[in-house]
Amino acid sequence: MSNKINKLIAQNYNSLIVAIFLFGCFLRFYGFNTQGYWFDEWTTLWHANPAFDWNNFYNLRREFAPDSNEYEGTPKLYFFLLRNFFIIFGFTAENGRIFTALFSILALIVSYFLIREFSDNKITKLIVFFLTSANLFLIWEAQETRVQSVVLFFSLLNIFIFFRFLKKNNIYYGFLFSVSIVLLLSISPITFTIILTQLLFLINFFKKRKIIFNLSIVYFISGIIYLYFNLEYLINILNFTGYTHAKFHYHFFIGYFFNSFFGSTFLGAIFLLLFFFGIFANRKIIFNDLHLKFLLTLIFLTYFLLIIYSFSNSMMAPRYIIFLVPIIIIFIIVCLEKFNKFKDYAYIVIIFFSLITIFNKIEDRPIKKPPSQKIIRIITESGIKNVATNINNTKLFANYFVTHKAFYHNNLIFFDIRNNIIFPKKIWLVCSNNMRADVGTNHNKSSPECYSDILDKNMKITKKIKEVDLQLSLYEK
Repeated sequence: MSNKINKLIAQNYNSLIVAIFLFGCFLRFYGFNTQGYWFDEWTTLWHANPAFDWNNFYNLRREFAPDSNEYEGTPKLYFFLLRNFFIIFGFTAENGRIFTALFSILALIVSYFLIREFSDNKITKLIVFFLTSANLFLIWEAQETRVQSVVLFFSLLNIFIFFRFLKKNNIYYGFLFSVSIVLLLSISPITFTIILTQLLFLINFFKKRKIIFNLSIVYFISGIIYLYFNLEYLINILNFTGYTHAKFHYHFFIGYFFNSFFGSTFLGAIFLLLFFFGIFANRKIIFNDLHLKFLLTLIFLTYFLLIIYSFSNSMMAPRYIIFLVPIIIIFIIVCLEKFNKFKDYAYIVIIFFSLITIFNKIEDRPIKKPPSQKIIRIITESGIKNVATNINNTKLFANYFVTHKAFYHNNLIFFDIRNNIIFPKKIWLVCSNNMRADVGTNHNKSSPECYSDILDKNMKITKKIKEVDLQLSLYEK
């Protein structure tokens, strides 16, 4: 870049960082409540319900799925954090989304400090921070009431403290690093690839025995503490097979999830080409640059273990390795930093197409959620406040449906049609309309008409409304 632009950036660096951060915050809350919850988010609200007995956590799944022999695959710590957030701010579907978005914003803050561990160049730091803030995959995950954004935060925090500890090998950072290891593994066992990368990275400090010794103590103590708090989870997780997405296919080796990680096939292809170009062009530098070596080891090790896992358990969904997204971005931009030729053009291209992707696709999510807010609005506008449901996993859906702020702000009343004997004169029944969580890719499967054997005994249907995944029947006496 020209000297004038460099000077302008240097003079306004802090203002630009703040502007990018605010832009990232805005994107994480943009339209965050326009989508309903999906099945796995229903399970999140169920396990984090403050009204349930916390000591009975590992049996909660059987209360809505009595025949299931699986346990909730997400570790207990996530639900503990979310549950206490609900206790403080209220148990609502909207607050679940706010909780996740806040962790995504915290991850943005940590990412900025992490970037500084890999480069002192202000342009590099600005571009990495912008690409992380405006990454569509991270934005979409920030609007899911699931564990992924929390995993992102603790992953980046752990890596940052790791590098701090290498620079300042003292008790303070040793304590922080130990806590970060326990929290990281307790929030997602898949993040073990980060710890394994760190252990392999210590080969570079083989002659510095003090660092090796201190880190060995930290890892050992952290491992003991982790097992103490998570042994029951580790035993239960042996029965869990939920970290899957699709059948393992050779197509994976074409895109390596980059189309998902960057919000579009085209932008993903640009980043993938830049990634391999960065490796090839810096092949003589990488193994002498400890920071680039760490990033590349983490990326390759995570993909390697993911592939090994997928051979026997189907393909793991991209969201489970969400921590790779900022790592890949940092690696690519730091690699480009080392070139005088073409890097400015590369910066312009990826920033331009990242903005185009944001503006064109931010509302075009890969999976549209059931329009539960619209269903509540229809019910509210009808003036009939009584609601029931017979959707599969009725307890699970009902637990979610009634937590909408609009549900209790409009004084809607939920009836359990299996346990109620006396029903009002008019009542809305929420049913499944070929819900994709049930039928998957089987488009020939169709839901029955929205009715209830129990309500049919004394009432009749006077109105039907169908939406995506959900349908309504109005019963009247």
